[in-house]
Amino acid sequence: LDATYDRAEVADEDEDTLAGTAHLFRRTDASLIGGYIGLGEVDSDAFYGAGVEGELYYTNWTIGGRAGWSSADDTDADGYDVQGRGRYFYGDNTFVQAGVAFNRVELDQGDDADAWTVGVSGEHQFATTPFSAFAGLSNSDADVVETTAVTVGVRMNFATSLKERDRSGASLASWTRNLF
Repeated sequence: LDATYDRAEVADEDEDTLAGTAHLFRRTDASLIGGYIGLGEVDSDAFYGAGVEGELYYTNWTIGGRAGWSSADDTDADGYDVQGRGRYFYGDNTFVQAGVAFNRVELDQGDDADAWTVGVSGEHQFATTPFSAFAGLSNSDADVVETTAVTVGVRMNFATSLKERDRSGASLASWTRNLF
């Protein structure tokens, strides 16, 4: 299970998003395959979605992807997304990753919007502590707007290393990343 809160400030308007995801999957030493369902709200407009996701594990690499569908009833919108990413580990406690995503939103009145998102990020867990620092940069180019996002933060980890978290812990991302 995971939950996210996001806030976007565009011109004079603010958008708040609260969402949760339930992941059901089977993981082995070499791979993960599963699905997810999610619920969320963007400024009082409820949305929901479902999809499939998977990962392949190599010595220093994790390759992952997902495909999903989502819907927002109040705005009569359906969304489809496909995402892929590669994560490279420099030891057990440092990684960098790059990813790409394609999203399509279809509105009942006939308007469609497509978006491509590319991004890079990294994370490092400090020695002898459960805390890690992360940073990322992404750019999303949609039919109607282009956005750039910078993300920085600190995370508390329950696994002994970032590589262990990736291979046996809570490593799957929220379904709302790069959605709408």
